[in-house]
Amino acid sequence: MTFEERIREYCLRSDIVYKRILSSPCEKDLYVLYPSELANEQILKDNIPKMLKVIKEYISELELCAYCMRKVDNLYFDSQKTVIINEAHNHQEKADELAEIMNEGISPYAWYYYEVMNGYIVCLDKT
Repeated sequence: MTFEERIREYCLRSDIVYKRILSSPCEKDLYVLYPSELANEQILKDNIPKMLKVIKEYISELELCAYCMRKVDNLYFDSQKTVIINEAHNHQEKADELAEIMNEGISPYAWYYYEVMNGYIVCLDKT
C-alpha cells in the first residue's frame, strides 16, 4: 500500500478531507488534512491559499531553527554559541510571524505539520 493510499484510507475512516499538493521534483509534497465538517466553510476555503503561500517557508524556518540548536552543541566557545542561538531565535521569530499569517481567522483551529518520508502532512486541528 502506498503512502497516499494509507492517507486516503485513514481519512475515510476518520471523516477527514485530504488534498495532495504536488511540489516541484526536488521538493517534498504536501498533504493537507482537515475535518470534513469544515470543508464547506468559506473561512477555511479562504484560509487554505494563504496557508499554502507560507507553509513551505514556515517549515524551512523551523528546520533552520532546529539545525542551529543542534549545531550549538558542537561549538566550544560561548561567543560562537551566542551567534548561533541568536540566529536560531531569528528563525523562530520568522516562523512565528508566518504562523500568524497562516492561522489568521481560523481560531480555535491552527495548522500543524509533520514531516513524513514522502513529504509533509499539514493538519488543521483545534488548539
